[in-house]
Amino acid sequence: MNTSTCRCWIRQKWSHAATASAARPRTNTRLQSQQRTAAAQAAGKLDDEIVPLPSNMGVMDRETKEISFHDVVLEKDEGNRPTTTLEGLAA
Repeated sequence: MNTSTCRCWIRQKWSHAATASAARPRTNTRLQSQQRTAAAQAAGKLDDEIVPLPSNMGVMDRETKEISFHDVVLEKDEGNRPTTTLEGLAA
């Protein structure tokens, strides 16, 4: 391995290591956010923060690809994923 190739390899190795370690705190923060939101929802702590919102939900039949619409009332934040895991975020 010549000097130029060696420097390039070292740069790539350390760059990857820095990127991987920098991603860990963000991943942990994302997991904690999902867990805290799930716990707050389960405890009813967000009930007074969400106003029920009438909406029209489209549902597609997987076999026929036909879309049907149903009136629903959104009563909680549906964006939370309480089953999120650290492994799932790292994938």
